[in-house]
Amino acid sequence: GKTQHRRLQWIHSLGQATIAAKLNGRRHDLIVNTYQALILLLYTNSETHDLTFIQSSTGLEMQMCKKLLATLSIAKFKILTKSGTDMKTIEDDATFTPNDGFQCPHRKIKIPPPVTEETHNKERVEEDRSIAIEAAIVRIMKMRKTLNHQQLVTEVLTQLAFFKPNPKLVKQRIEHLIEREYLERDKNQASMYRYLA
Repeated sequence: GKTQHRRLQWIHSLGQATIAAKLNGRRHDLIVNTYQALILLLYTNSETHDLTFIQSSTGLEMQMCKKLLATLSIAKFKILTKSGTDMKTIEDDATFTPNDGFQCPHRKIKIPPPVTEETHNKERVEEDRSIAIEAAIVRIMKMRKTLNHQQLVTEVLTQLAFFKPNPKLVKQRIEHLIEREYLERDKNQASMYRYLA
């Protein structure tokens, strides 16, 4: 079929979950990202887990695991209590227990996700821009049905004025959409593209 090259790819770090938790005898709805939820769900059967167990159970990289645990045990909302005296870092031998002394007047609590490095942000921006470029190309081609390369690039640049994509990147995204069978080249004119519904 025409959709054999389309692939759905989950970006788990952008997911969100609401975990119903009873802390200090009070119910709270914790709004967390997917990875934070994964860690909190380990506490449905057992009261204390060490870092190694949490890391191996979730399959997350150790560095990411530590950052996530910091959001749950060191940051503003201490859902978990961390062992040890250093309250600023997550030690390799740290253990984590639900915080029985947790106090918060709000029922709904949004736990901020960990702050990622600048490189991750740049990659995310590049990825988001690629998606925006492809979406613009598909929108334009759906409307116009056929366009030559220069007209398509010009229309894409007009539509995406908020970040002015590089024409080379637009060409790359066009090639990608041809590979994925959203568009095809005209057999007689290589610079003409046709939209495939």
